[in-house]
Amino acid sequence: MIGADALLLLADRLADIDVSLEQAGFISCLVDRDWMKSRSNVEEWRDFQIYKREFAREVLLSSAPAKIEHSNPGEYEWRSADIAERVQLRFRDHGDVHALFIDSATRHFTELTVAAQRLSKVLERGSEADVRVCERRFAEFERRRAHELGQARSADPVVHAIYEDPQVTWPAVQRLFVRLVTGQALGQVPAPGPAIIRLTPGVDQATEYVEFELAADPENFGPGARGRMYLTAVHRSASTSSPVARLRRLHIARLLPGRFDDYSRFGSRAEFVVCFTAWRHVTTHATRALLAANWRLCD
Repeated sequence: MIGADALLLLADRLADIDVSLEQAGFISCLVDRDWMKSRSNVEEWRDFQIYKREFAREVLLSSAPAKIEHSNPGEYEWRSADIAERVQLRFRDHGDVHALFIDSATRHFTELTVAAQRLSKVLERGSEADVRVCERRFAEFERRRAHELGQARSADPVVHAIYEDPQVTWPAVQRLFVRLVTGQALGQVPAPGPAIIRLTPGVDQATEYVEFELAADPENFGPGARGRMYLTAVHRSASTSSPVARLRRLHIARLLPGRFDDYSRFGSRAEFVVCFTAWRHVTTHATRALLAANWRLCD
């Protein structure tokens, strides 16, 4: 499996990525974070930050991350003692999590922090006041998103150009993505290379490595293209006695801010640029974390 130090460092870096995203100008995805923080006292917000880190570590170890928060005691084997205790307290105070989720009046109790419960309750729109809050929240998201799209003009000209080039295919987009991410992570411009970022702990790249790939749906690409892009991250390992590699998906998207999925959809050049640069930022962040843990890039 991935070395413990590398995995913990990767989880911790991704748990704090909202700070880096904000500094890079990706602010529309932080609307919910800012809403929760503005309505939390110091202790509630500190607790939320603690939970975020515990959750990040749990997710990167889990093959079924959806069960982390949506399980009762005994239904899932939590590695984090903190999360296991929160689940126990929820079950004691509110009962079966599956019943809580079914009822919109209690669904917010499935969340394991006060800050997240407060937001979840509002999102159910159970009162006129909640509806108004949701409308203001969406208006703020739209305002920030418009700002991001306006700022897209100053992005790398190569990224702008590739969207308009009728000869460009999705593999070419992937290769540009890898070149820009690895160049930024290493602080140098590498030669054109593969369409997948592969890192290894350096012992034997045939037995263990992590791959990052910018995927798209659909993969046909050209001027005026509409679609989705998203990051896939997998950990592959094989024992020296068996050539069959074990594959485990790293659910990195679950560690990103709640509205980050909006960076997956594009239907114009500006939206493509914003999506491309947002996922580039996340991938650079993750790559640097593994490099800091003495992993290395390989061909």
